[in-house]
Amino acid sequence: MKRTIDVSTNLSTQVPPDTIDVDITIRGTSKIREDCTAKYNVLQKLLGYDFHAKLSIKQHLEEDLVEKIWKALSSCGDEVTFSVEFSIAHNDTIKDNLSVDAIVICRQKANLLAHAAGAKVVGLKHADYDFNGRELAYKACDHIAFCESDYGNQVPTFDSSDIDICCYVSTSWDIELLPPDDLL
Repeated sequence: MKRTIDVSTNLSTQVPPDTIDVDITIRGTSKIREDCTAKYNVLQKLLGYDFHAKLSIKQHLEEDLVEKIWKALSSCGDEVTFSVEFSIAHNDTIKDNLSVDAIVICRQKANLLAHAAGAKVVGLKHADYDFNGRELAYKACDHIAFCESDYGNQVPTFDSSDIDICCYVSTSWDIELLPPDDLL
């Protein structure tokens, strides 16, 4: 009969964001085709003329870049909505390092428990892991994001604080009992 010890751990780290993702959507309607075509170069006819365009940009995070993007897009009018999200470019490398560290911690716990039970760890039978990360996003809708009469040229303060990455690892280790002489 195979004997095992099951051990799990949670490990987390905080990483400063190094990338921003900007999604821009332009949408609106015009009753007159010429107005829609002239302003947005769109020809699809619905109830009047509807225009829709979407653009996603991923850019290395630089000082004041988010504020410049926010200010430029907020002054475009009611048809433009956008979101700005802070992220990490090399997320997989961070996750790989975190999972390795978590498995090492599980091995140490398994060794401790096995020794207390009069056994030794033979090898890893199974490991399962799950990641949880928090990304920071800001979204502006319609004209609420930028209103000259209320805020002038003020740009909101963007929180580019560290992003939490959490790793949960569950392991199962094969063990074998030690002879009574080896327990001491």
